[in-house]
Amino acid sequence: MFTYVLAGWEGSAADSRVLRDAISRPQGLRVPRGSYYLCDAGYTNGDGFLTPYGGQWYHINDWSNPPTTAKELYNKRHSSARNVIERAFEISEDPCENLVPINYSVNGNEHDDLISTVQTSQVWSDHRDSLANDMFNEWNTRRRNR
Repeated sequence: MFTYVLAGWEGSAADSRVLRDAISRPQGLRVPRGSYYLCDAGYTNGDGFLTPYGGQWYHINDWSNPPTTAKELYNKRHSSARNVIERAFEISEDPCENLVPINYSVNGNEHDDLISTVQTSQVWSDHRDSLANDMFNEWNTRRRNR
């Protein structure tokens, strides 16, 4: 189910510019605080938009060796999750579609606390670091216990 579609931008427009436009429109993209979208490196890592680390491997096909840092593992998992999401767009019939009531709609005022700007956030970068470190510590613990 699409949550928002913004047509009309040129294909060469920067992703972050299109996102800023979508967020700023009166009936635009609504992202409640506490929720987030997985985005590629063309976006800003900030409130509501979780991106991979720059300067680190992140394409699944580039992984012939296990990750050696928390950032590498995070980027691998981020890329894997985005890959699953992108493949879902290729499905012609979504089996979950039957679970959504026909008269379902999202009220624009459903969430009072919406993200209204797209900007880099130190808090959000710290959150990403925390996720990466937790993933890496758990992954190393499982590897040691094998």
